[in-house]
Amino acid sequence: MIREMPRAVVGGALVLGVLLPLAGLVMLAATLIYLDPPAEPLLEIDAAEEKVWLDSPIVIEIPGVFTEEEVREFLEIVPIVPVGEEDLVVERFAKLPWFGWLSLDKTRVTINPQESRLFEPETSYTVRLKDEILRFETISLPHVVDAHVDSDYGSDFKIVPTTSPILLMFNVEVAWEDEFLDIEPSAEVAIDTEESPGGGTQLSVAPKDRWENSTTYTLTIRKGVVNVFGHEGVEQFSLDFTTWPRPRVIEATPVGRHLPLDTIVRVEFERPVDRESVEQAFHVEPNVAGSFEWETDLLAMWRPDGLEYSRTYVVSAGGKSSDGDPVEPHEWSFTTHDPPVSVEILGSDRSPTLLRAVTRGGTGEYSYEWSGGEISQEIPVDLWYEETRTFTVTVSSGDRIAGAELRVVGPPSPCPGGWQIITGEVCYREEVLPGPVRVFVTRVDLSTPDLQLRSVPASDFMGVPSTVSRSALSRDTLVSVNGDFFDLAHAEYFTASPIVSGGNFVYAPQGGKIVLALGPDLSSWAGRADELQFHVSTPAGERKRLETINEPPDGDGLALFNSYWGERLSINVNGCYALFVPTDPVTNTAYESSCGALDNIPLAAGEFVLVATGGAAEWMMQNIEHPLTIDESFPLSDVDFVVGGSHVLIQNGAPAGGSLPAGRHPRTAIGIDEEGFVYLVVADGRSSASFGMSLAELQMYLDGLGLLNAINLDGGGSSTMVLRGSVMNTPSDGRERPVASVIEFTHKHATCRHDFVRC
Repeated sequence: MIREMPRAVVGGALVLGVLLPLAGLVMLAATLIYLDPPAEPLLEIDAAEEKVWLDSPIVIEIPGVFTEEEVREFLEIVPIVPVGEEDLVVERFAKLPWFGWLSLDKTRVTINPQESRLFEPETSYTVRLKDEILRFETISLPHVVDAHVDSDYGSDFKIVPTTSPILLMFNVEVAWEDEFLDIEPSAEVAIDTEESPGGGTQLSVAPKDRWENSTTYTLTIRKGVVNVFGHEGVEQFSLDFTTWPRPRVIEATPVGRHLPLDTIVRVEFERPVDRESVEQAFHVEPNVAGSFEWETDLLAMWRPDGLEYSRTYVVSAGGKSSDGDPVEPHEWSFTTHDPPVSVEILGSDRSPTLLRAVTRGGTGEYSYEWSGGEISQEIPVDLWYEETRTFTVTVSSGDRIAGAELRVVGPPSPCPGGWQIITGEVCYREEVLPGPVRVFVTRVDLSTPDLQLRSVPASDFMGVPSTVSRSALSRDTLVSVNGDFFDLAHAEYFTASPIVSGGNFVYAPQGGKIVLALGPDLSSWAGRADELQFHVSTPAGERKRLETINEPPDGDGLALFNSYWGERLSINVNGCYALFVPTDPVTNTAYESSCGALDNIPLAAGEFVLVATGGAAEWMMQNIEHPLTIDESFPLSDVDFVVGGSHVLIQNGAPAGGSLPAGRHPRTAIGIDEEGFVYLVVADGRSSASFGMSLAELQMYLDGLGLLNAINLDGGGSSTMVLRGSVMNTPSDGRERPVASVIEFTHKHATCRHDFVRC
């Protein structure tokens, strides 16, 4: 169903239908009439360089209406430029303000309206603002972009050669004026400019003569340098550089002492040098001629024509480097060695000898040192038998040293083959004979004046026993063995036969068995002990037998006592005594005499006492006022040594006749050969290790030694040999047995002036 509209409504619709198109036409016409598009960006351009000034404002128009906040949001400058509040102005331009919503207006943006220096020189900028893009380059301001040293040694500003220019590169071509250059400390320089390969200007600052060595310079380019476009530099440029030091001698040889005469002087420089200047500056004191040889411009050698011994030379080097720098003066010294020295050793190559170092050359003053540490020119050499030693000597004279050596051989062995050398006079041997029998033999050369064969009590006094080792220790003997048998008739430890030592009559009992006697000339005799007899004679020629020495006399006898008995004489005898201090080897006069009990009579060293009983006492007292003479009779004209034993085994170079007891036991024997060698023999026995010897076996053994006379000594448990303090054999008792007497070899004792006293 069609409904009619009211008339008024229809009329209004017609009006709108006409007015709306009309309005559109009006707006279109207005737009066309008032159309004003955005202008091109505006910049201030330098006419000479055709680039934007650094303080140029930039005006950009963009369509539309924008606030400053919106503009700052859209604005982009590359590289970034800080845009402050005063650096940006935003203006809006609208022809028909009521049509603003149609975006027919535009916005003008001015960057850097104050014309401050907002931009950097020589920079390409891009400015974006909405759809507008603006690209431009700023003008150039002159400044130094590079600096280096014009040198073959590199461009290190810390070691600038003194003749090298400093090169400065400007970014653009400049109109240079010397007034813009300052140098501190002041230096006269030559300045040159030339176009650089990059189109800028290269400034060369060179010393007119040379820079000072080891000096730090400050080179300054002040503000105000103008380039060819008329732009003035606004930056000051400063450069510090240090010149290298004067060239040095980095090594100079030789130095020190003790140098040979053909020494060559070598000088090495830090930098190449001018050879002529170095040779002219070179000096040696004291003056010596020589010639130069150059390996390179860095190394010179000087060969002297002739140096002298023991002389100190002072060398100085200088000159100039190849670029003219003076070389730092250098001085050193060296000393040549002293004249050569030689040495030889004079002396025999056989010991004993005296070695002497004979020197030649040198300074004339010598010091010596031998291989043994001696520092004398001569040394005595006394080698052991058959020892071989090489002696060296070093002689020093000044700083020179020489040496020599000599091989010296000791004297031939004094001992037969297979014997051990104890000393030059004492030989020792051990051997095991079939049986077995262990035998210990010591041979002593009595021809030497330093040794003495002694037959003495085992202790200081007769009748006091001691072991052989204890006796040897107390007397510091070389060799000791047990001596004579015990006299079993005495309760004390007395020997059965006489004892004579060093010509002193120590003991002489009545009777006795057999003895071996030696004279001072090493003559020997073996036989019965009673062949030794003593007599006392008066000036009238009366003689009385002296029955004993250091043994009490019988009821009608005469005896002599000395300090071998003890310090005092007390014997159970009634009789008379007389004290003598002999002042003459033959005659003796009593200084005191008495009769009665013989008790507590002093026995001093160097004195003797005659004791008499019965008729002998009467005779002595009748003659006591007269000098008395005591003498001995014996097969030997002079007696030095007597020891007793049991049997003569070797007599006059052959085994003694007569029967010998059987039975093997430990044995001790003594004998002497024709050359004066005394043999002490000990054989162990009574054990499975050594059965011992019979006297016949001992006799055979001694005969094998080539002896002239020999006797058998006490044996059994007494047999002991001590060599230099050590017991060599094994005593059969398992330990040493105390003995009454010993035979010992010792260093020579003082000889008494009288045969019947103890020294």
